[in-house]
Amino acid sequence: MKAVRVWLFCVVGFLAKLNTEVSAKNLVVATYNLWNVMFQWDSRKYYIADMIHQANPDIIGFQEARADANGKRNQLKQLQTLLPEYKYHVFHSTRTVDKNKFGKNAIKGWEQEGLGILSKYSIVMSHHIPLSKAGESDESPRVLLHIQIEYEHHEIFFMVVHFSTNKKLQCQNAMRLINFVSSTGADRTVIVGDFNTYSDYEWPVAAVLNGFFLPNGCPKPVGFEPVGAEQGYGFDDSWPMTNLDKKGGLTFSNMVSLSRFRYLVTFHINGIMEDK
Repeated sequence: MKAVRVWLFCVVGFLAKLNTEVSAKNLVVATYNLWNVMFQWDSRKYYIADMIHQANPDIIGFQEARADANGKRNQLKQLQTLLPEYKYHVFHSTRTVDKNKFGKNAIKGWEQEGLGILSKYSIVMSHHIPLSKAGESDESPRVLLHIQIEYEHHEIFFMVVHFSTNKKLQCQNAMRLINFVSSTGADRTVIVGDFNTYSDYEWPVAAVLNGFFLPNGCPKPVGFEPVGAEQGYGFDDSWPMTNLDKKGGLTFSNMVSLSRFRYLVTFHINGIMEDK
């Protein structure tokens, strides 16, 4: 069966009590898979910019963003030109693209593909963490792009990911994501991205939310220490918290079953989600 991809722009407001004295205003975050420069990017970018302008998120995480070979031009910079309120951006290339999804040569001037972030708030630092290498099971290396911003005089950590489509590698991606978050602390952390989740294989995302793997899901990970609420770890999936229709979060159809790819997850201790 032919797969049908649906672009989803997911926006959620994040309201968290940062400490006992100060409550932050809504921090609105979003995630979007650009699906590189296919389907008339020069026209499509205006519609994307208009959608972002109407939703008015504070931070947006992007997957499958493209740049030229030397990194001077990228899709996020072009969106910044249309959205000057987003003064700060980060782009990290994960691979060089020789051919597109349909076997055709890559479009000249858009040879690099990776993750990106647009932010209204100053980015204090950014770095990336490898989640899995490219190989036979997945031609794309998977990484976590991590930034820190100052928001309402507090540090907020924002992470964007694009998990593998391979189920076994998804488990590895989840393990390394959990290891990184538990080493830095989950408090004041928001994770967004394209998790490529299958409706019959939600174990990797469940592990990210809980900090441990259920016994009937992913293969037992090697070199992994489970964490949980006692260690200060725990995230909430924003969709069921802010929408009564859980099926509405399904964003991909393969004509046989529905799968949910895009997620926004937030630290759940002393925090709530508010739909925006």
